[in-house]
Amino acid sequence: MRLFFAIDLPAEVKAHVAAACDALALDRARWRLVRADALHLTLRFLGEVDASLLPALRAIGSGAVARLPGIPCSLGTLGTFPRGARARILWVGLEDRSAGGDLARLARALEDGVRGAGFAPEERAFAPHVTIARARTPTRPPALPPAAPQASFVARELALVRSHLGPAGSRYELVEAFPMCQDAGGGGP
Repeated sequence: MRLFFAIDLPAEVKAHVAAACDALALDRARWRLVRADALHLTLRFLGEVDASLLPALRAIGSGAVARLPGIPCSLGTLGTFPRGARARILWVGLEDRSAGGDLARLARALEDGVRGAGFAPEERAFAPHVTIARARTPTRPPALPPAAPQASFVARELALVRSHLGPAGSRYELVEAFPMCQDAGGGGP
């Protein structure tokens, strides 16, 4: 099964991102929008995983959020991967508003946990973002507005998610949710 650890976005933030994406008026022949219900922050992609590893992944997820408060986040700037004329991914950044860099700390805890379980190390540095569109072929990105969509929320749980690939895009299935501490003053709404 194809798995990843993620933070789901609240419905109102997903709607806000979808509206901002519509305002970009992307060429649908070149770009495929991510469905609003599928918007999320991937913390660690795992790839194809044998079901026998689920207990270890559940322990990793649970341990990663232990004593971690809700994480205040806000949408950041718009950008592409890679930058330049051969973009494949259009994204909106996610900014960690916690005092201690809790989002990066959570990503590190997951990385350490999955490496300990035998997964290969992640080769890319953690760059918190929400993918909003994928190019059908590498292409010049649209002109991005100087201001990104504005929305804030508090991430209150980590999710272990299964991805089902299909011609209409990926469909996601929640495998397990790991609530963060609610008494530690994560702040925000």
